[in-house]
Amino acid sequence: MRFPNRRRLLVDAILICMGFALSLAKEVCSLKYAQEFTEKIPLVKAEGVQVVLDQETLKNPQAKEFTPERFYDNSLVQELINEGFYKSLWGK
Repeated sequence: MRFPNRRRLLVDAILICMGFALSLAKEVCSLKYAQEFTEKIPLVKAEGVQVVLDQETLKNPQAKEFTPERFYDNSLVQELINEGFYKSLWGK
């Protein structure tokens, strides 16, 4: 069996393989990034919320009246910690 446009067929096959390899590489890199550089337990920190409140105070002085704790609730994350979810997810 002869292919009249064998070169084009070969190029298409290589491009398909490269696309698959790139897709796989992206997935592996994303997982590696998540494992190494993201916070393992996404607890909201009062200090981070305070930074936002401080910035808002510049525009709206009433923001001084609020505490950071009023704007977040870590109880669901704490429940997941207690159940061992993050330990099973990250292995630590």
